Amino acid sequence: MCQVDSEAAFQLLGSNPDPTKVLGKLRGRAALAWMKAGSPSTLHLARVSGSPLVVAQTDGGSSIFASTLLLLAEALDDAGIDVSFVQEIPEMTYVRIS
Repeated sequence: MCQVDSEAAFQLLGSNPDPTKVLGKLRGRAALAWMKAGSPSTLHLARVSGSPLVVAQTDGGSSIFASTLLLLAEALDDAGIDVSFVQEIPEMTYVRIS
């Protein structure tokens, strides 16, 4: 039995090696980020609907994500980090960053 909604979402996403095959089964507002045990160098992101998700890549190649472009821009400015790429992730999209 799942204790929270996100636990159920991660069980569903983890049930298939290709998260795009089960992403459409998730209902409600969600933007999720996870790493799998055994592959800590890979970040998985999924935007279901309603909740925003923005990804950026620094000039040095690091990836950063946030809920909105405004929050991301403020955090990058405060930290003095330059980025070479920024993208808002569309709804019903899965992204894998290695």
